[in-house]
Amino acid sequence: MADFTTTSRLKLRSYDPVRDEKNFVEVVYCYENLHVGSRDLAPVRPKDRAGLIESVDSCVFFAIVETLAHSGTDAGQFVGILALKGVGAARNRTASLAIAFVKEHQGKGFGREVMQFLLQHSFDHLGLHRVQLEVKAGNEGAIALYKKMCAVTVPAQRQY
Repeated sequence: MADFTTTSRLKLRSYDPVRDEKNFVEVVYCYENLHVGSRDLAPVRPKDRAGLIESVDSCVFFAIVETLAHSGTDAGQFVGILALKGVGAARNRTASLAIAFVKEHQGKGFGREVMQFLLQHSFDHLGLHRVQLEVKAGNEGAIALYKKMCAVTVPAQRQY
């Protein structure tokens, strides 16, 4: 299992299906990370789970985000996922960014840490020309972060 990098408080590492499947599926299917209008969600079907896991392989970059030992936090706690998925023709060199953190690790500045790494890595090492993202309207913390870190702002989506 390869480590991609560490920030001051986080480690970004490769996905391990045996170790990470449960956390990965839970963070993606968590109500707060889904952009739907109902809390009555059906259980994750095996077909959906398999497709979600297979989607990791189609990403330009995919990392598991976990804590390093710092200020009272145990090392190795699952924080969330970070992904870049290619969009459009390869010549456009554009990728779509996805970040999903478990609730207890939101609002701690971890998003800024992974964004700083990811944007630099995207342009300097992956050769991308553009990184785009969508954010749920009402996710004020994420919107504020993206406005601070990105040069271009696009209106937030109500649902997607």
